Amino acid sequence: MFPKLTKKMRTRNFPLLVMMVIVITVGISIIQGPKAKPQAVMPKSICGDLLTEVITGAEADKILTEMHGMGLATTQFEIGYYGAKADNNILYLSIFPDEQTAKQDYMSMSMKMANGTAVFSPLSVVHKEDQVRFTTTGMGKMHFLYREKNILIWWQGDSTTMDAAIADLEQFSFSNR
Repeated sequence: MFPKLTKKMRTRNFPLLVMMVIVITVGISIIQGPKAKPQAVMPKSICGDLLTEVITGAEADKILTEMHGMGLATTQFEIGYYGAKADNNILYLSIFPDEQTAKQDYMSMSMKMANGTAVFSPLSVVHKEDQVRFTTTGMGKMHFLYREKNILIWWQGDSTTMDAAIADLEQFSFSNR
């Protein structure tokens, strides 16, 4: 039915076959278009304030780099605004490539902040099971920071709602991404 392919025929047609595979692969990727950017996984609300805006990617990286005055070791940042943006109730997520890098960065940051800085009061320790979490005040807000696996979580909100915010954050699993 089909002619028998000789070794010479297979060798001669191999570059053509490779070229066809490349053209088909490129064509499929063009048809599919760019991959959608992964959506941030954040609580829908904290302390009754709804998540109103999420910033990710290069824009989030720029905001956090400017805030710290330097680049940071993470590969991904996500920023969530809750309630009116002017309220400055903000959730910052720093997503590290692995848990060990996140742990090292969290320890380094907490050591630098332990006795306070020009912007923040000395850290207060909040023990929860086998984790050490911190609170601090600064810039007119209270801050709660901790690490969940490879994610560093920093909440900035009103001191009057901090206990409720901590309860809401503890109910949410950031590591199920």
